[in-house]
Amino acid sequence: MADAYSLIRDAVLNKKTVVATYDGYERRMCPHVLGTTKGQRQGLFYQFAGNSRRGLEADGSPANWRCVRISRLSNVRIEDG
Repeated sequence: MADAYSLIRDAVLNKKTVVATYDGYERRMCPHVLGTTKGQRQGLFYQFAGNSRRGLEADGSPANWRCVRISRLSNVRIEDG
Protein backbone atom coordinates (compact mmCIF):
# COMPACT_ATOMS: atom_id res chain seq x y z
CA MET A 1 0.00 0.00 0.00
CA ALA A 2 1.27 3.46 -0.88
CA ASP A 3 2.09 5.99 1.81
CA ALA A 4 -0.13 9.05 2.36
CA TYR A 5 2.24 11.42 0.55
CA SER A 6 2.30 9.21 -2.57
CA LEU A 7 -1.49 8.87 -2.58
CA ILE A 8 -1.97 12.62 -2.26
CA ARG A 9 0.63 13.33 -4.93
CA ASP A 10 -1.29 11.00 -7.27
CA ALA A 11 -4.51 12.83 -6.38
CA VAL A 12 -2.95 16.21 -7.23
CA LEU A 13 -1.62 14.96 -10.57
CA ASN A 14 -4.87 13.21 -11.54
CA LYS A 15 -7.37 15.70 -10.09
CA LYS A 16 -8.82 13.29 -7.55
CA THR A 17 -10.48 13.83 -4.18
CA VAL A 18 -8.70 12.94 -0.94
CA VAL A 19 -10.70 11.44 1.91
CA ALA A 20 -8.78 11.20 5.19
CA THR A 21 -8.96 11.57 8.94
CA TYR A 22 -7.24 14.62 10.44
CA ASP A 23 -7.50 15.66 14.09
CA GLY A 24 -10.17 12.98 14.58
CA TYR A 25 -12.43 14.28 11.80
CA GLU A 26 -13.08 12.69 8.44
CA ARG A 27 -12.53 15.26 5.71
CA ARG A 28 -13.20 15.32 1.98
CA MET A 29 -10.72 17.61 0.27
CA CYS A 30 -9.33 18.62 -3.09
CA PRO A 31 -5.53 18.71 -2.92
CA HIS A 32 -3.88 21.69 -4.59
CA VAL A 33 -0.15 21.56 -3.87
CA LEU A 34 2.39 19.65 -1.77
CA GLY A 35 5.50 21.06 -0.15
CA THR A 36 7.50 21.25 3.06
CA THR A 37 7.53 23.71 5.94
CA LYS A 38 10.30 23.48 8.54
CA GLY A 39 11.13 20.00 7.27
CA GLN A 40 7.55 18.72 7.54
CA ARG A 41 5.57 17.60 4.49
CA GLN A 42 2.45 19.74 4.08
CA GLY A 43 -0.43 19.89 1.68
CA LEU A 44 -2.73 22.72 0.72
CA PHE A 45 -6.29 21.41 0.36
CA TYR A 46 -9.73 22.82 -0.22
CA GLN A 47 -12.09 21.03 2.15
CA PHE A 48 -15.57 20.74 0.68
CA ALA A 49 -17.21 18.16 2.97
CA GLY A 50 -16.77 16.27 6.18
CA ASN A 51 -16.02 17.84 9.53
CA SER A 52 -13.35 19.89 11.23
CA ARG A 53 -12.83 21.64 14.55
CA ARG A 54 -13.75 25.00 12.96
CA GLY A 55 -16.55 23.67 10.77
CA LEU A 56 -17.01 24.59 7.13
CA GLU A 57 -18.17 27.82 5.57
CA ALA A 58 -20.41 28.03 2.48
CA ASP A 59 -19.19 26.30 -0.68
CA GLY A 60 -16.54 28.39 -2.38
CA SER A 61 -15.51 30.26 0.76
CA PRO A 62 -11.79 30.95 1.06
CA ALA A 63 -12.11 29.96 4.74
CA ASN A 64 -12.29 26.29 3.64
CA TRP A 65 -8.64 26.22 2.51
CA ARG A 66 -6.56 24.02 4.83
CA CYS A 67 -2.81 23.66 5.22
CA VAL A 68 -2.42 20.13 6.55
CA ARG A 69 0.62 18.28 7.90
CA ILE A 70 0.71 15.02 5.91
CA SER A 71 2.08 12.99 8.83
CA ARG A 72 -1.09 13.76 10.81
CA LEU A 73 -3.42 12.28 8.18
CA SER A 74 -4.71 8.72 8.58
CA ASN A 75 -7.06 6.45 6.65
CA VAL A 76 -6.04 8.26 3.45
CA ARG A 77 -7.74 7.23 0.24
CA ILE A 78 -8.34 8.88 -3.09
CA GLU A 79 -11.59 8.91 -5.04
CA ASP A 80 -12.82 10.24 -8.35
CA GLY A 81 -14.37 13.63 -8.13
